[in-house]
Amino acid sequence: MRITELRSRNNEAFADADTYSRDTVYAELGGLTVNEALAAGQEPGDIWHGVLAHNPELPASLRFVRPELELHSRSIDRESGDL
Repeated sequence: MRITELRSRNNEAFADADTYSRDTVYAELGGLTVNEALAAGQEPGDIWHGVLAHNPELPASLRFVRPELELHSRSIDRESGDL
C-alpha cells in the first residue's frame, strides 16, 4: 500500500481524516498516531491494519488489502518468527 492509498482510505472512513490522522493515538501502532507512524517509517499497509483493528466497525469495502501487501506482512511475520 502506498501512502496515497492510506490517505484515500482514511478520507473515505473518517469525516475529518486529517485531524484523525494527527490526533488519534493507536495502541495498535505502538502508541503513535497515523502521521507519527508514517514519520517513524512504518509501512502504510501495516498502519492501515492498525486502523482497521482499532475500528472494527469500518465497512468491508475498506478492509480489502491487495494480495501483494499481504505477502509483505507475511514476510515481516516470518522474519520475527510469528508466522
